[in-house]
Amino acid sequence: MTLGIAAIENNEVFLMADTLLSYSEKSGKKPYHGLKIFFLDKNTAIAYAGTAREVAHGRLHGIYKQGYRGDLKILVDQILNSFDEEVDFLLAQSGRNPAIAEISGGGCLSEKIMEFIGSVVLLLLVLWLMLIIAMCIVYRKA
Repeated sequence: MTLGIAAIENNEVFLMADTLLSYSEKSGKKPYHGLKIFFLDKNTAIAYAGTAREVAHGRLHGIYKQGYRGDLKILVDQILNSFDEEVDFLLAQSGRNPAIAEISGGGCLSEKIMEFIGSVVLLLLVLWLMLIIAMCIVYRKA
């Protein structure tokens, strides 16, 4: 299961993802840990989730080499033209006008303050753990 979360809070962009790279049981490949977030420059990062992880890594490197000139819309177009629907992406750009874009199922959604890609079950588990941690912090302060 993969989870990537992007959020804008107080005009800052946060992009988080797990590091476990796994395969279907049928493939016989063992899971390993690696980066699922790539920084294109000091203001722009991409996270990905999906079945074609090794392909995603190579194609993202190709997109980086092509150059996107700091324009999130150009980057979205490059990704939409380079990938099929098996890989989902979160794009996050900080700066004067922070932005998040989600590319999922061959389409792009943007203009939101929070997005996620990957497993809904894993997202719910993370949110549940965050709630427990927050309750523990409040309890200790009381």
